Amino acid sequence: MQIWDTSGQERYRAIAPSFIRKAKGVILTYSIDDRKSFQHVEDWMSQIQSHGDKDISIILVGNKMDLPNRVIEYVEGEKLADTYKIKFFETSAKDGTNIEEAFTLLAKDMRAKAGDEVAPESKKLDPQPQPKPSGGCC
Repeated sequence: MQIWDTSGQERYRAIAPSFIRKAKGVILTYSIDDRKSFQHVEDWMSQIQSHGDKDISIILVGNKMDLPNRVIEYVEGEKLADTYKIKFFETSAKDGTNIEEAFTLLAKDMRAKAGDEVAPESKKLDPQPQPKPSGGCC
């Protein structure tokens, strides 16, 4: 698996279609403390639907759940994911909460769509899982 982080920055928008065309999976991430990043999910989904494979695996991730200044509620992210019929996680890259779970589920879904194994069942997580012990981001 190769992982490309385009950070959603405008300068990557022009090359996004070429990445999406070749991708078998996407973790589409927004920041729970930034309404604009959440609103951009629809634009990115449009890009993925226009340029991606019909069987592309997609997971929506609300990141920075460790921050106290939440702007996007869990149910908003879950509702958006349900709209697109994709899986949803909230994560914290800072403390590692649900990072491994999101990548593992994406990898399993990609393998299942490639015919390597049975598709994982839809997985919804507790909106407030216990954070992992502090010790750095990665």
